[in-house]
Amino acid sequence: MFTGRLTPQAVSHRERATERGMDFPSHDGTRSADHTLDVHTIQAVLERLSALATPPEIQRG
Repeated sequence: MFTGRLTPQAVSHRERATERGMDFPSHDGTRSADHTLDVHTIQAVLERLSALATPPEIQRG
């Protein structure tokens, strides 16, 4: 495993809630909210998160 790297979750939020006996809100047709992000926004967020995870001595070059 890489230290300081973002890794995808092995279990979804819904699965974790079910394991704990908790209700998880469903995505039904009554509440439609568009939470889609464009690729450029996602890339920018990931780059900033990677910069935060990089140790300062590596950033200095």
